[in-house]
Amino acid sequence: MGFRCYANPVKELEVLRGEEILALKDQKLNTGDNVLKFKQPSELVEIVMTIDYSQGSKPASIDVQLGDDKVTYDLATKEFVAGKGKLVSYDTEDGKLDLRIYVDRPTMEVFAERGVVYLLHNLAQMGASLDKAVVRVHGGDATLESLKAHELKSIWPNP
Repeated sequence: MGFRCYANPVKELEVLRGEEILALKDQKLNTGDNVLKFKQPSELVEIVMTIDYSQGSKPASIDVQLGDDKVTYDLATKEFVAGKGKLVSYDTEDGKLDLRIYVDRPTMEVFAERGVVYLLHNLAQMGASLDKAVVRVHGGDATLESLKAHELKSIWPNP
């Protein structure tokens, strides 16, 4: 196997968590769009989710779209794609997709599969407020095992 590098956000980022804007547990995901509305729009967001696809037929791919930007996981090739970034996951197949996504004003950072995958993506629409996440399941069965979204506080002082 050899050596592996893992990327995970530092624990200190938790102090930036503001109000919880969405919390879901054990929600069946339909094929196609599943719109998950936030309590309020926010420019700075942290989303932590686990999607279970181990029961029933395996989907072809799963997308998570935030505004004009999305991250896609192709289950056949184990490729993660965000914008022009593409990375293959070599993690052990456990039937679950683990994602931690940070949306800042200029970028979206994706930490997946417990740190095996890290993607940094420049947002299409810098500084846009987000009011929802859209999870797309392409064929197959999936359940949103858990999702928590928090508005984040800025590290920069107000002008």
